[in-house]
Amino acid sequence: MIIRLSTHLMVISVSLIFLIKHVGGILTNSALLIYWPYITINILDIYFLSKSLKNKPKSIDMRISSIMISSLVSIHPIFIILLPVNASRVALLWKTGLMIDFIGGFIILWALLSLRANLTILPEANAIVRTGPFKYVRHPLYFSYIFLAISEFLIYQTPSVLVLTVLQVILILMRAAREEALLLEVPEYRDYYNQTLWFNMLWDRSRQID
Repeated sequence: MIIRLSTHLMVISVSLIFLIKHVGGILTNSALLIYWPYITINILDIYFLSKSLKNKPKSIDMRISSIMISSLVSIHPIFIILLPVNASRVALLWKTGLMIDFIGGFIILWALLSLRANLTILPEANAIVRTGPFKYVRHPLYFSYIFLAISEFLIYQTPSVLVLTVLQVILILMRAAREEALLLEVPEYRDYYNQTLWFNMLWDRSRQID
């Protein structure tokens, strides 16, 4: 479990550095209020990740590739905010990005407050959460992270952010697939799997499992 502990502490440390460096500027500059979801989410991440270290997961994916994928997914927004915004950005895309950013941030907050100490960095099989957005869809956090990734490109409108956005979406899908592979080994998760939806919001009976 040293790897699990180290990964959690790394993400917590990066989140703390982000908060210490940027929270003051965000609170004093109204133009930076678009970052409010990141501040709130980072505070909750730190708190719940610290509590989750007490959990004893049924199984955990500690492959090097999973560690890298999960870590990059977790700290991706911090890379984004360090990049310059396109000075000639299209106003309509920027406003659309802000709207998506707020929607994604709200869903993440809802999901975090439902997931609580079951929040993890690495793919793990812990207790099955059936409250909040988890009552309707599997992996709402990943769904929301994709929302935020898209909003980041619409807000910044630079080629570098577009590359990071595409990379983030790919990594999120890989991370979610690895976690679901672990969870499907847990009998009670199979019932939950058959009763909930995935990203596309389609009730696909053909994918039900025994």
